[in-house]
Amino acid sequence: MIKKLCCISLLSVCLLPCLVKAQVSYELPKKWEGKTEGETEGNPYVKNRVAVWRLDSIWPNKPEIKASSFVPMVWEKEKSEWRDLKNQQGGQPSAKVEDGNLSASSRGEWDGNPGQKLTSLAFINPSRGKYAVSGTVDLTVFDGNGEGAQFLVVKKRKGSTKIEVVQAYPVSKTQNHLELDTLVENLMPGDEIRFYLLFKKHHDAASWTIKDLKLTWKGP
Repeated sequence: MIKKLCCISLLSVCLLPCLVKAQVSYELPKKWEGKTEGETEGNPYVKNRVAVWRLDSIWPNKPEIKASSFVPMVWEKEKSEWRDLKNQQGGQPSAKVEDGNLSASSRGEWDGNPGQKLTSLAFINPSRGKYAVSGTVDLTVFDGNGEGAQFLVVKKRKGSTKIEVVQAYPVSKTQNHLELDTLVENLMPGDEIRFYLLFKKHHDAASWTIKDLKLTWKGP
């Protein structure tokens, strides 16, 4: 009997890390601010000495978006938000995290001002496995109608020059609420899951909010 109990105890100890890790999930910080005007200090967001989240501008984004297009945003103290101060138009791109939710804005191409002004949120994966993505996205188109726009969930391999679209949600001025329900598979440490709004037509701009974003590890 003692021998059986020892075996059961040892089995429980061996299985415990797997059971614990299966419950691991990642959410945005309650508040995410920079420290120095015009600098990236604080971006990426670091927890337990590990970079977990990063806010980027996507530039350049013509003729296509590449891995090298993602550039960390800098802190703008006056508005208390993350910005791209070099490649911007009308205040876009921008991002702010408060109460664990992301508020961002992006702009499509404009006459005389080529290239979209896009905000991207990245989750930097710490371990091998797959993740279930949940949360909501609300969109407010304040210029144009957003026809043909997409909210994208993409995967970027560490060291790769390309990105892979995992899911593309169609959005517009009237189709402006999303329930995220995506499984991102075959991730290795350092790979990224990215979220951003991409326009199809000129003269479109929108603010968008991600609420209750959660990435839950679902095993290797």
